[in-house]
Amino acid sequence: MVLRAGLALLGAAYVGIAIAAPFLLDGWPAVFLAGSHLVALAVLLVAARRTDPADRGVFTRFYMFVWKLFFLEYVIVPLAWVMA
Repeated sequence: MVLRAGLALLGAAYVGIAIAAPFLLDGWPAVFLAGSHLVALAVLLVAARRTDPADRGVFTRFYMFVWKLFFLEYVIVPLAWVMA
């Protein structure tokens, strides 16, 4: 239940930036920003499907993967702005 709620919030954030990207940037940077977030969302959902919340080790790896996606934002967003 908590996993689904967290995924729903993360999914809303990824879809939200994908929708907002064309209003923030023009041309290819907007496509890059939106596309990279949609790819990250797809990868997150695939990883979540392989996660068993009852298995502590598997869930810990998934949790650390979510953090890696978070830190990926520090690459994606500035790169999109530099492309602009």
